[in-house]
Amino acid sequence: MNAALCTAFHTPMYFDLNIPYTPEYDDKNSDRLRLILARFSSIAESVVALNHVIDNPNKMQAIRPIPFDIFQHSVVQLTRVTLETNVVPTQEEIDQMRSCYQLVAIRTSDEPTLEAACRSANVDIISMDCTKRLPFRMDRGVIQHAVDRGILFEICYGAGTRDNTQRAYLLQMSKELIACTGGNNLIVSSEANTCSDIRGPFDVMYLMKAFGLPNDKAKFTTEKNCESLVRKLRK
Repeated sequence: MNAALCTAFHTPMYFDLNIPYTPEYDDKNSDRLRLILARFSSIAESVVALNHVIDNPNKMQAIRPIPFDIFQHSVVQLTRVTLETNVVPTQEEIDQMRSCYQLVAIRTSDEPTLEAACRSANVDIISMDCTKRLPFRMDRGVIQHAVDRGILFEICYGAGTRDNTQRAYLLQMSKELIACTGGNNLIVSSEANTCSDIRGPFDVMYLMKAFGLPNDKAKFTTEKNCESLVRKLRK
């Protein structure tokens, strides 16, 4: 664990645990990530996760820290992998991913896979695809089982800032997740591909309030819930 994270919680932090990262580290991708991290530095003391999306555990690649210009606030970088799959990974595969990344997430549009992940997968985050309509209704009992196990559910707002259709999907997914979780164990991330996708903590809080969360739980989506997860990395 880097030294910055060990002292990160002395002041309130803004968390965004989903910044897309691709191993093809060319100048364009490098500049994109530098600008995004610099944007967080201008907003607040932040913890962000560089997120490598894969469809097979064999495609793991180490994430290198991104050097960037600190404008005002510090930004702690974490590493994360999101496995997009319709097959629940084995514990051995999850352990392999944990050996390469600090956070492990799963994303699926398959109902049996989601149910199995909620009941038994040893992951940190179940990330919902907010760019399209889920082809089934979530079962509250199944989702609550994951909440009871301490798994976080992720809502990503970035695409909803650019397109009315995507915004409608974001609204639908958020309301369904809020209903199923009771507003607990939710985190909100940008999944930002550009600086213009990023919103500040108060904007995110007000967005989640508009979707039906009370003040405290809306605030927890970018603070307390994320912090509880990240604190586990220090143990």
